[in-house]
Parts: sequence; structure tokens; C-alpha cells
Amino acid sequence: MNHLNNSKSSLLVHCRWLIRLRWLVAVAVVAGSVCEKLHLSWYSSETATVGLGVGIGILGYNLLLWSSMRSMPLRRMPAMAWVWAQIFPDLVALTILALWTGATHSPLLGFYVFHMVFASLLLSREMAYAVAAVAGVMWIGSLQMTGRMPEALHEKLMVGGWGCMLLITVYLANHITQNLRIHQKKIKTQQVRLRTQYRQIHAILDAAADAIVTLDEQGCIQLVNHAAEQMFGYAAEEMENQQLSLLIPDDAESEHGKEAGSALWEGAGRSLELIAQRKDGSTFPVAMTFGTWHVNQQRFLTGIIHDVTEYKQAEQELRQLNEKLRSQQMNMIQHEKMVAVGQMVAGITHEIANPLAGIDSVLQLIERKPDRMSPQRLVSLREQVNRIETIIRDMSNFAHPTDRQWQIVPMGELVATALSAVRFDRRHRNVTIEQRLKQPTCYVRVQPHAIQQVFVNLLLNAFDAVAEVQNPAVYIDSECCEGCCSISFCDNGKGVADADCEKIFEPFFTTKPLGKGTGLGLAICQELLRQQNGKIKVTSNKPNAGATFTVTLPKGEQPQSRGF
Repeated sequence: MNHLNNSKSSLLVHCRWLIRLRWLVAVAVVAGSVCEKLHLSWYSSETATVGLGVGIGILGYNLLLWSSMRSMPLRRMPAMAWVWAQIFPDLVALTILALWTGATHSPLLGFYVFHMVFASLLLSREMAYAVAAVAGVMWIGSLQMTGRMPEALHEKLMVGGWGCMLLITVYLANHITQNLRIHQKKIKTQQVRLRTQYRQIHAILDAAADAIVTLDEQGCIQLVNHAAEQMFGYAAEEMENQQLSLLIPDDAESEHGKEAGSALWEGAGRSLELIAQRKDGSTFPVAMTFGTWHVNQQRFLTGIIHDVTEYKQAEQELRQLNEKLRSQQMNMIQHEKMVAVGQMVAGITHEIANPLAGIDSVLQLIERKPDRMSPQRLVSLREQVNRIETIIRDMSNFAHPTDRQWQIVPMGELVATALSAVRFDRRHRNVTIEQRLKQPTCYVRVQPHAIQQVFVNLLLNAFDAVAEVQNPAVYIDSECCEGCCSISFCDNGKGVADADCEKIFEPFFTTKPLGKGTGLGLAICQELLRQQNGKIKVTSNKPNAGATFTVTLPKGEQPQSRGF
């Protein structure tokens, strides 16, 4: 139905054009007839009168066609009949004029060509040939009826040539119009396809959750989608042909403004974090990605803008949670240190009690016999005091919150510090500790206090593991390879079951009796080593032959000794 209405609409346009042209022709015929009658006298007076009548007739039926076209609805208009109503009266009028202006020698015979073109334009190929046939029959019939049929051969050839001219005109005009119609149909098909694609693209853009903005080389907004309207609060008409600074304020002092301008002109196609501004003046963070494209050597940029307000809020909350978690981890680490110190309290008490007993003996001797005070007695007192200071300093260094400073230290020094801390534990007295560290010692880049806590925890666990075996022993081995250093703590205790090896580093998992272990020591050791870019693993020796915990740390460059 739409195609039919479109065809009739096109036909209506052509018919109106013919009616306008016919007004001019009618006026020209009337004016020519009047001039012929009054001044020119090229033909007889009767011919001028006939021409005047034909001109008035053309005006009359053209007026009838014009009024019919205005009053009749388009859908009720018979297309074929309407075209014939346009062409047939013209052929009659042209035949009369040609007959009275010289018949076969009339200068108006060439005007038949125009009607053949009109017929080819408005009608099908068969109907156009039918119009040519009607024109030929009408012309030959009028010559027969008026007795003007040519008898000479050259005149008959002229009539035949005139008929061939009409047919050739129809053929050529029809061929041209058919090609034009095919081309026009292709153009219309392409237009429909382009309009469909345009609507689809707009539908896709409007369906996008992120704002999409297209800019020209001058930074003016050419196209926005529905999400951009919702995000910024502007209507599309308010944003189009405006600078991007309407949405992304161009602050010369702002790093964001400079970065946005750079992206516009350099078109890196990367994502930028910028500050956008809504119509109400409120600002919010966005992530913008630009892509460039070209049309007719003109450059355009399409920006996809994503509101990252929720992401930034979540990021801030996550950062706070990480800080809280880090604080809790530090508290747990410190708690484990205090647990280790608590386990060594008895040993520390004993270590301090011995020098205190010596000091007390010297003081009692001085009280009884002040005159026997000698320099040797004072040296003995100083030695005992220094011994107590050393014990307190070692425990204070171990119990102090972890130092976060990175240092390059020898592995042997870390082991010695850990052994110095655990020497106060009463379990240490019954255990043979054998160090088999390779020389020269390997240097590692670590936070010393963290590694000291790991080693102390592993040594205390080893003491617990060998508590019930004869000849308890702990072996400390080291191994250096390219890029890393490893140290192993091996005991001859009861060992670790294979099933427990896979989960022994999980928080709150413990193989110790209820109430004796928290299950956090090895988990904290693993986390501390992860922070040091190191790792820990456990391997179970032969059944009832102990377990081996191996710590691997990144190698550090050995400090260069300075000469003086």
C-alpha cells in the first residue's frame, strides 16, 4: 500500500508539472493565433481561427484536469486513466494544429516527440508504444479524412520516417527511463537500508548503559545518546554543537583538564579518569575512553563515558577494609609474639634469677665485711648487671612491634638472632641444635624483625615436636642458589601426616593438643613471608622421623666493604 501511494504521489507530481506546462502552451497557441490573424498572415484566416479555438480548448480541458486533481483523493485516482486523460487531449490538439499548419510539412510535427517522452516517463513500455500507435493512427486518419494523404513517394517516406521517429523516441526514452527507474529504485533501497541502519545505530547507542559522545576536530559535540542525557542532565539539543568543556570542565590548572585535552588531540584510545560536571553544577568522577574515526578526510572522536562514582566509593571502602585487615594482622602477629614470650617466661625468669643471685651474694658479703670490698667484686657486679640488660634487651627487641624497614642482612645473622631469642625457653635446654649453614653466608633483602619472628615460631614448634622423643635434635641447614636463599629447620620428632601437610598453613589449623596451640602461628609465618616475597613449605620425613620446614627468601646483593 505504501509503495502504491508513493507511486501515485510521484505520478501526481509529474501530472501537476504537465498541467503547469500546458497553461503556457495554451497561452502560446492563443497568442500565436491572434498574431497570425492580425499581423503575420503566414496561413489562411481560417487556420488562425482554428488555432485560436484549439488554444481555448486546451485552456478549457486543462482547467477541468486541474480542478479534478484538486478535488479527487489520491487513493481513488485511477493512475492509468489519469495519464491517458493528460496525453490523449494533447495528441488531438496537436494533430489539429499540425493538420492546419501544413499537414506533412507542418513545423509542429516535431512536438509529438515530447508526448512520446511523457508517455515513456509516466507509463509502462507497452503503454508508451500504444501512445505512439494512437498518435500514428490519429495522424494518418486525419490526413485520410481531410484528403491530405501524400501521394508522392518522398512525402510517403517522410510520413514513414515520422512514424519511425516516434517509435525510436519511445524506445530510447523508455530505455533511459527504465534505467533511471532501476537506478532510482537502488537509491531508494540504499536510502531505506541507510535509514534502517541509522535507526539501528541510534537504538544501540540509546540502549547503551554508558554515555556516548561524538566530537569533531574542533571539540564540538555532534552526537550524544540517551544515557548521556540522563548522566549529565542536559537535553541532546543543549549539548550538540557545544564544546566538551560543557561536560568535562577545562581547568588549565587541573591535571585532569590537561590530560583530557591531550587525549582529544592525540587520540591515544586509552581510558582516562576525569572529573565531569552535571547541569546542576555537581561534579562526579568518570572514566572516559576515546576512539578516532574519519569520514571524508574529517576526523571525529567518539568518547565512552562511564560513571565510576560507585567504583570509587567501593575502592575507598576496600582501602579502609584493607587498612583494618592490616591492622588486625599486625595485632595477630604481635599476639603470637606475646604467646612466644609467655612460653619463654619461665626460662627468662631463670636466666635473670641467676645473675640476681650472684649480685645478692656480693651485696651480702659487703654488708658483713665492708672492708673486703675489692675491684674484682665490682667487676663481678657489673658483669651480672650487663647479663640482665642483655636478656631484657633481647626480649624487648623480639616483643617490639615489627619494624617495616627493608635491609640486606646475612642469613646467619637472622638465625643467630632467633636462636638468641629462644635460648630462654626451658625446652631449649633439652634439645640439641646443630647449625649446618653453608659458608660464605647468603645475604637476603628482608624486614629482619618479621623473619626473626618466623624463625622463632619454627624453632618453638620444633621444640614441641621433639618433646617426647629421646635425644631430641633440631638441624638448621642453608642452601644458596641463583636469585634466592633457602633455610631448613628439621627435627626428629613425630613428623606431620601427609594429609595435614596440605592444610597446616591454614588459619586455626593445629596438630597440637587442645588448649596448647592457637593454629595461627604458621598462617602468620606464611603471610609474613609472602610480604617478604618469600615462601614456606613443609615436607614430612620418614614415619616418626620428624618434619622439615623450608623457608625461601629473595637474595640480596652483599654490601661492599669500605676501605680506609
